[in-house]
Amino acid sequence: MFHLILKHRKKIFLILPCCLLVILISFLSGNAFWSSLHAESSDRQFRTFTRSLFQTEVSANTISLHYTLRSPSDYGIADIPATYGSLSSDPVAAKASVRNVLSSLQEFDLDTLSSENALTFKILDTYLKNASTGTDYLLYQEPLGPVSGIHTQLPVLLSEYSFYDTQDVETYLALLKETPSYFDSVIRFEQKKAASGLFMPDYQADSVLDTCQSFIDMGKENYLVSTFDERIASLDLLPENKKDSFRKENMKLVTEEIYPAYQNLITAIKSLKGKVMERSTLGVSASEDVIADLTGGSAARLCLSDSMSRGEVRFRAIRVDSRSRS
Repeated sequence: MFHLILKHRKKIFLILPCCLLVILISFLSGNAFWSSLHAESSDRQFRTFTRSLFQTEVSANTISLHYTLRSPSDYGIADIPATYGSLSSDPVAAKASVRNVLSSLQEFDLDTLSSENALTFKILDTYLKNASTGTDYLLYQEPLGPVSGIHTQLPVLLSEYSFYDTQDVETYLALLKETPSYFDSVIRFEQKKAASGLFMPDYQADSVLDTCQSFIDMGKENYLVSTFDERIASLDLLPENKKDSFRKENMKLVTEEIYPAYQNLITAIKSLKGKVMERSTLGVSASEDVIADLTGGSAARLCLSDSMSRGEVRFRAIRVDSRSRS
């Protein structure tokens, strides 16, 4: 999930000369001048709002920031600490965070915005309302999926992290140091899923364990080492002694920060095995309401299939008219 923190909108104060003349013109024009001025002010404030929202969101994750903007300073983003972001396991806090942004958005009067800004408003409004509804089902997410899980995707993203200058290398190495704390947040999330009876089935847990162990077993031949060396070699601006220093630091971080983080994840997953969700309707009516909200009136009733293998819960989606729901 996402953690949205929004700065208060900046009010724009305009000092206008010739006040008497302005008042006279406004009355003669049926207040058209003031309406136009107010609309312009609203659009400026809205652009400030969306820019602030963009800055906050894109800088909440160093990898996303680096992949999105080559020069963050061009967008007023500077001195951001290296971070993977956070994985919230608290639905209440997640909902409050989203609702705070939604509340700030809804302070704007849609009728005073330009057509372009009005469209942006509507998109954000719909997205945030759906996100707020989705926070009730936060623990149904699975950050350790077999294909796109954090444990499989994070090394790939790190290995493709481009180095344009020395600062990129330093930020990358600082990010590696954050891996243990980030994996701790993943473990807490999985523990909370398990406490709610929503932990992954054993066969999926075994897959996670095998993937993590295989990654650790790469040792010094890990691609986080080889790809780092390749990227460093391409930085002509760095002297060789500096490159060697960075290579040594990267190797140390992979073995002393990354591998222990994966080992801690292995230990945690082993302790949680067997706490898969039991057969139940999972609150079908509530899920139905959520899907109806997201699809604009039609719901997909989630039913548990009788054919289950290896503890896997299979769902069949049956479209129903939301108006027939009791």
